Parts: sequence; C-alpha cells; structure tokens
Amino acid sequence: MWVCVSNNFEVKKVIADMLECLKMKKPDVESLDALQRSLKSEVMSKKFLLVLDDVWEEEQESDKSKWENVFSPLAYGTLGSKILVTTRMDSVATVIAKVIKKKKKTLRLKGLGDDESLQLLNIHAFADVENLDNHKQLRSIAREIVKTLSGSPLAIKVVGGVLSSSLNVSHWIRVL
Repeated sequence: MWVCVSNNFEVKKVIADMLECLKMKKPDVESLDALQRSLKSEVMSKKFLLVLDDVWEEEQESDKSKWENVFSPLAYGTLGSKILVTTRMDSVATVIAKVIKKKKKTLRLKGLGDDESLQLLNIHAFADVENLDNHKQLRSIAREIVKTLSGSPLAIKVVGGVLSSSLNVSHWIRVL
C-alpha cells in the first residue's frame, strides 16, 4: 500500500486510500469503524508493506490518537509486515514509532551531488536541444543555479522545466 498523507492528515482518508490500494477501487463504506473493519479483514494473516509518504502533521498528542486509529487494523497483519514513513520532521517519526511501539529507525537522505544535480538539470532544461555545445553560456549559468538547489531532485526538475521554456540568457539569469 502506498499512501500520500501530505498536509491534511485525515484518518478516514488514509485508511480509505490504503483500501483503495489493496482492492484497486474506492471503498463503499464511509464510517471510520467500517473502514477499520474492512482494512482489518484485508490484512488479516497477511504480510504487507505500507508506505506513508510525505507525512507532515506535527500536533503530537492529537496525532497520536489519530495514528492509533490508522494502525489498529494493521495489528492483524502477519509478522514481518513493514511500515515505511517518509517525512521531513523527526517529530512525526517519533510519534509514529510510539504508536506502533517500535524503536524508530531513521534513514536521512542527502541531496544529489553537484555532478548529478547538473546532469538532471540539463536533462530537463535542455529537453528539446540536440547540441548542448551551442549553449555554453546557459550551461555556465546552470552550474550556478544547481548550487542554490541543495541537491533536491524535485527542485532541480521544476527549475529545469522553468528554464526549458526559454533558452534566453536573461531568462536564465532571472531564474538564478
């Protein structure tokens, strides 16, 4: 199951999204209790992988009870099931670890290196260009732009798309 949680953490929506991943269709039920029962029956005696992507919520005490509602049906899955949470906030991982009563294991991802960042930016910025040698000045500006993006692949792709809209030096300098 892969669920993007993002800013608006709603228990019913998260569970409904899990069920949609499992059943390949939106659930017919809407109450929290019915959603929990349905999820419980889907994971009962099965091994699962749940990815909760981009979790932002930080209100620790209220979130703890929300997460308990999300995770309680998952307790019926088989030993070896895994939950992976992606977040930018250590406090989110701490709350979830407390709720599922597991030691928090954190893996901090670093940004891309300068060479990889420049390569990715060039792929997006020069998407329709056949010969990069014709754009030496833009490539020089691209090296400067990459330094400001902290190796973030998403930021690099977005900025590359903005740059590709105009292969004009003044446009690129404004973006820089």
